[in-house]
Amino acid sequence: MAGKRRGSDELLLLLCMLIFGFMPLLVAVVAAVAVTVPPLSAFAIPVDPSEPTDTPFPTGTPTPTASATPTPTTTPRSPVPVTGGPSPTMARPTVTVTPRNSPTPTSTPCPRLEAKIEAQGQASTTLLVWSWVGGCGPVTGTLTARYAGEREPYQTYRVQRNPGQQPDSPPPRCEGTFTIVYVLSLWDAKGQSVAPTAERRVTWVC
Repeated sequence: MAGKRRGSDELLLLLCMLIFGFMPLLVAVVAAVAVTVPPLSAFAIPVDPSEPTDTPFPTGTPTPTASATPTPTTTPRSPVPVTGGPSPTMARPTVTVTPRNSPTPTSTPCPRLEAKIEAQGQASTTLLVWSWVGGCGPVTGTLTARYAGEREPYQTYRVQRNPGQQPDSPPPRCEGTFTIVYVLSLWDAKGQSVAPTAERRVTWVC
């Protein structure tokens, strides 16, 4: 084992001696070649300044121009009506009309026509006093005087005032006491009518 190691060391030492021994020889050879070979400037051709020199053309690399790629345009197609099918129905708006309540005319009821009459007197003269309330429109009428038991009045007065009064003197009779009936007949523009009565007894001496 030790013998092999010693042999390799001797071989390595011999290799180093060979390398370092040839190194000066290689340097000397390179120097000799450098001296014998002339420089490249010795082979240059002199140029006359008066002669034109060729200007080299630029050798630039052309830049590629980007070409626009056409974009396809899509044209919308019109819908083709389909024959034979149901036609589209347009929905019509529904208008709701709210009826307005028209004002109902209110009529004022006609008040009831009421009247009264009184017979006041002394001796054979009678004073008749009357009045009325209610009714619609103008109220008109008459006042009649007659003896009880007779159909026709002996006197008729026109009534226009409210309240009103009218004196009355019945025609004389012979010996006796007689009853006189007074009737106040009234009516208004609506057709209402009243006929109150009053009586008075009169005594006659022949």
